[in-house]
Amino acid sequence: MTFNMYHYYDKNIGPFKNLPKLSIEAAEEVSNQIKADGKTFASQRSNDYMDVRRELESKVRTLIIHFPFT
Repeated sequence: MTFNMYHYYDKNIGPFKNLPKLSIEAAEEVSNQIKADGKTFASQRSNDYMDVRRELESKVRTLIIHFPFT
């Protein structure tokens, strides 16, 4: 089985600007600034985006640990 992974990003900013790598407080601050600037697709995210993303990433990590692709 083959899997394809995609990382969508704003070409003006560049790839791999990863908010979840920041502390919760720092990620919220950056996310709020992105929303206030209103210049990118990311500025349209819901207020609970970081909470939802962290929860989903946690689920994915758990699945990978329990069901490795190898």
